Amino acid sequence: MPNTTFRIALCLAAFPLAALMPQDVAAEASCLPVGDRTARSELDRFKQAPGGFLADIRNDPEKISGLISSFVASDPGLLDAVRQLVASSGTAQRRAIGMGLASAAARCTATRPVAASTISDFARKGESNVTVGFLSQGDVGRAALPPSSRPRPSQGGALIEGEFGEKLKDPFADPEIP
Repeated sequence: MPNTTFRIALCLAAFPLAALMPQDVAAEASCLPVGDRTARSELDRFKQAPGGFLADIRNDPEKISGLISSFVASDPGLLDAVRQLVASSGTAQRRAIGMGLASAAARCTATRPVAASTISDFARKGESNVTVGFLSQGDVGRAALPPSSRPRPSQGGALIEGEFGEKLKDPFADPEIP
């Protein structure tokens, strides 16, 4: 009997840990260190009603951009909520959302390159104003690509080596005489 009591106590002690598992999984998906992450309660509120946050800061593109950046970098799984937000926003807000996604992709590049690539793909393949806002942030889109898919710079001169690595003749060399 003492063995059964021990098992019950062990199961009850493990229950609170099991309740925390979804948050732990979300924490692993985050691109940010613990101190820089947005609170889980705020992320859950955003996921439930993304339009509510837009109503509070509708006319401030910098706040929209910062909000999207911190939320998506804290939990890249929020892209579906961002998609809902885009559907309920105007042109200027969509550009600000794109700028926030660019910032989130840049923040994720070093720690989670796959998440950065997912954010970049979402912004580039989404609504055109979101794409404009994303691309307006400079070379972030290129930094968000994983290293294996980035175009490599040519090793030789651009006139001697072709786009796909084939060797081209030097256009300034003396012509071959047969």
